[in-house]
Amino acid sequence: MQSNKQGFAPLIIILIIAIIIAVAVLAFNYLGVNKSGKSSQTVNSDAQLNELNTLGVSDEVSAIETDLNKTNLEKINQELPQVDQEAEKGL
Repeated sequence: MQSNKQGFAPLIIILIIAIIIAVAVLAFNYLGVNKSGKSSQTVNSDAQLNELNTLGVSDEVSAIETDLNKTNLEKINQELPQVDQEAEKGL
């Protein structure tokens, strides 16, 4: 009887692994992750976001300083009340 139980151990392990893989695939599909690995949610583009996307790609100190000086951070907190309201709705 003991050898019969040991014969089922690999089968049970394979079934557990298959269940874990199936759950992972379903979770990725449910969360909306597409094939490129990015979320399918979109971000509304605005002038400030477009300006941030035009920053340089150089890692030279002078180029980084120029990008910092061009970045306008005056309105960075402008949308925080709206974000807080949306977060409270989600809770």
